[in-house]
Amino acid sequence: MNKKTGLVFLTLIFVLLISGCESQETTTSDAFIGGTEGLKAAFLEGAPPPVVYDNGNMPFAVNVMVENLGEHDLTANQARVTIVGVDPSDFNNANNVLTISDSIDGMSFGPEHNVVPGNVSGDVNYPFRAEICYQYGTKAQGFLCVKDDLTDSDSTNGDSVCLANEAKMIENSGAPVHVLNLAESAAGSDTISFTFDISHRGSGLVSKMGSWCDDSIGNKSIVNIIVNTGISEQLDCTQLTGTSNGYASGSVQLFSGKRTIRCTQSLGLITSDYEKILNVDLSYDYKKHTSTDVTVRHSG
Repeated sequence: MNKKTGLVFLTLIFVLLISGCESQETTTSDAFIGGTEGLKAAFLEGAPPPVVYDNGNMPFAVNVMVENLGEHDLTANQARVTIVGVDPSDFNNANNVLTISDSIDGMSFGPEHNVVPGNVSGDVNYPFRAEICYQYGTKAQGFLCVKDDLTDSDSTNGDSVCLANEAKMIENSGAPVHVLNLAESAAGSDTISFTFDISHRGSGLVSKMGSWCDDSIGNKSIVNIIVNTGISEQLDCTQLTGTSNGYASGSVQLFSGKRTIRCTQSLGLITSDYEKILNVDLSYDYKKHTSTDVTVRHSG
């Protein structure tokens, strides 16, 4: 059958927002639930059906289920589902793009630190592919050591509050892009330096926030970054704009899914040894897809 000889009527895309990770009721002592997923899209069974008839004899719907498996909350109009792989003119010029007008909350901790899921919101073979593009974010948290003697790296030398020259633990919220490999070292008598990696851990595509997942060279693999040490002195980071209050921001492009950021933080007058929370926030557009096949059968 020639693709242009018959029409199959495809109704508007219907997107069902459901809870993410319904079975996850565990408790944890970490700052974040964690994970490498954001939104997940899947076709509902039978929508579209595996076989339809042409000549308008069998109108059908395409229903896409969307789950928020991460910890970033999306507000209205921050996600868009597009059906690709087919020519809308073969299906009575059906609408194949829908912007989700509902908010989609991510997972969160309950009052007893339990995990609370996110909230709802001849035959011719046509490959149906649902692409979901959405704006997402990652929160990462670690600790930096601030002390009078920044060269003291021997953990056995006295009862040290913290060490300034070592790899540090860093936690990430559930999201497809993570902050990894945090390490701190002394950079002077009153200055520390620290490095960390921005790493793509998911299976989708990263692009600049607000570009609607445009993959042109100016938007592809772009991640917005905010670094906040909470130290009221000059902070400078590669590729970012530094300030005098421990805050730096900007955007970087990932290469092979990774980018290393190097920062130096002035400490000023140090009167005691302590650990300071380091916060790193990331924002970006993210695109994933799911696929199914529909066979269009000649009805005449």
